[in-house]
Amino acid sequence: MSQTSGEQTACESRRRTDPWGARVLIVDSSPCIWEFLEHALAKEPRAEFIGSVSTAEGALELVKATEPDVIVTAIAGLAIHTWVPLIRRGYPATRVLVFSGHCGTRMIKYAFDLGVSGYVAKPATSETIVDAVLAVAAGETVLLR
Repeated sequence: MSQTSGEQTACESRRRTDPWGARVLIVDSSPCIWEFLEHALAKEPRAEFIGSVSTAEGALELVKATEPDVIVTAIAGLAIHTWVPLIRRGYPATRVLVFSGHCGTRMIKYAFDLGVSGYVAKPATSETIVDAVLAVAAGETVLLR
């Protein structure tokens, strides 16, 4: 599908116009993590929290509806091997950042092999995770452990 000047796709119209900003979806089975990340993002004017879900199925549905810039997710318990590759293929502009307590080299390599753009090991400060979200949204690759 080609575009003429001045037209936008539905995806482009939902994306932030600030190249250093990020619309963020949280995919994690723990409401405590949702709250931590939502509060951290609320302090940053360049980040917009757009929702949270606790399942892979929910993630796919919400990505389709909102087309976030960044997804922050855990690695354990969410079968990221099933849905991250689907996100990367179907929504290549959406980047995935893992926030996990699993910080072994093998696990990190596994995540990057699936197509994630960043990996932040717990514990991390709210400032660290927000900085990582913004860096990933800007196209950087992040590894903090």
